[in-house]
Amino acid sequence: MKLPGDQTRAVSALSVTPERQFLNYAWPCLGNRTGHGQQVLPFHVNEIVEVLHRDASPRRTLLRFVFPEAFRGIGQAALYLGVPRWSHPAIERYFLVDHDRHLDAAVAKGVPARIVGLCRVFVGQVCSLDPLACDPLSVGHGRVTVLNPLRIPVQVGTAVAVHGRIVVDVLRASLFRVGIMRLNELFVSAGAVRALVRNVLQCQCPDAVFDDIRIGCPTLYSTHSTPSGLEVLVGRRLLVTIVSCSDLQDAETDIHGILEAGRRTRDEQGFNRFRLVVVGVLSAEFRSRMGSLSAALQERVHLHLLDEQDLMRCAAHT
Repeated sequence: MKLPGDQTRAVSALSVTPERQFLNYAWPCLGNRTGHGQQVLPFHVNEIVEVLHRDASPRRTLLRFVFPEAFRGIGQAALYLGVPRWSHPAIERYFLVDHDRHLDAAVAKGVPARIVGLCRVFVGQVCSLDPLACDPLSVGHGRVTVLNPLRIPVQVGTAVAVHGRIVVDVLRASLFRVGIMRLNELFVSAGAVRALVRNVLQCQCPDAVFDDIRIGCPTLYSTHSTPSGLEVLVGRRLLVTIVSCSDLQDAETDIHGILEAGRRTRDEQGFNRFRLVVVGVLSAEFRSRMGSLSAALQERVHLHLLDEQDLMRCAAHT
């Protein structure tokens, strides 16, 4: 379903109500939706289009009828987070994390993967845009061309959520935090672990180690003291710590400390290797300094520098 750009008012994604945020995420699938087993009626579609054309919030009863799975999903997300159902964290949790699991279940029930793929929400940073708000803009390292018919204010570098090649939200959290949120859920999947361990960290662990995956958020073994981050233990052999560079007070000093803590944990727990992954927008000069540090590390201790977009690609790999 297309919205005429010249009839659509600009929507400030950071100030919309939770109900409007829900609709922004959900409406690209409107053409395929059914409500309570019945085809969505024209007056439902007309009401949604009218709401989208104005800076308005939809009725909750309308959302429940047209998007029943997502309506139930935000309730479950709210219970998980301990927040009200109609809150931004619950809606973001569902569409950025839980929604993919529901789509995977649909594929398992026989829904064609090609169709399900159109319904997935992905996130990335805007890398280019046209001065005309409704013209195509590019998102992510792959420079995927997407549209912005809701005229959500964005600029180069803005982190956005995209559904059906349409910009639906500006992320309130950084890409790192969204990536960690997704990883915390998706690392129960051996495929997601392999995407990080083999494709990014270039660690050729045998297949058997991926049968035993444990995760700690923020930490399993206290190898770091940053308020965010993640530790992943693979097969009782490999310990991986992931931190955001922006969470480090003094990056070089803190990285030295985390590497030393990881080395001690590796030896005390009998692991084969410790790998520290630092994620962020990293300058060439910083990468050069860290490259020198990495070259001087002890055997079986490794330092990896990762862009936020690369982290998101791993998190999306199921």
